[in-house]
Amino acid sequence: MTNNEQNRKAGSANPKIILAAVAVVLVVAFIVISQFTGGNASQNDDYDGMGSRTQSSQAASDSSSSEAPDVTLNLVDGTQKQLSESRGHVVILSFWATWCPYCIEEMPDIQKITEDYEGVEAILVNCGEDAQTVEDFMAENSYDFTWALDEDYAVQSTYPTSGIPYTLVIDAEGNVVQAFSGSKASGMYNDFAAAVEEAME
Repeated sequence: MTNNEQNRKAGSANPKIILAAVAVVLVVAFIVISQFTGGNASQNDDYDGMGSRTQSSQAASDSSSSEAPDVTLNLVDGTQKQLSESRGHVVILSFWATWCPYCIEEMPDIQKITEDYEGVEAILVNCGEDAQTVEDFMAENSYDFTWALDEDYAVQSTYPTSGIPYTLVIDAEGNVVQAFSGSKASGMYNDFAAAVEEAME
């Protein structure tokens, strides 16, 4: 085979290699975008990933014996609080961010739970954002929550979160009764209420 023939063969392979590389890049980009946006599913479909729509709960029989890790919470007002200080109360501990629409959709349900069930404390842990961002959100929304910052994800990493929203219902003894990963288009009130009632038993 002459050098010219070899060069032609090598040259003919280049477009195939380029097309294959482009295809791989497109597939990877699609996967990344799908994880952060919920893909192209409709509003009523279930989503997985960061800021997810899918709701999956751990049954109380699987999680009730699990004590919630006693983490140090850095509150937005500059003070600190140990999670264990809330012993004696049922706690809703929710991990969220301002860029996560499903996290924000859950907040009215969490607020209503605290109004309908006496003694329930809601602690909202913001993941990865600074105090000013959270304070701006608080100023625009009148929720009666305990707001905490987790800029370095130290608190979130203590819990088995695969994404946000991630919400736990913790009983007065500090045990996790139920954990919810993601959200539902129909809302989370009934799920939270059932878990809170179980925690109060």
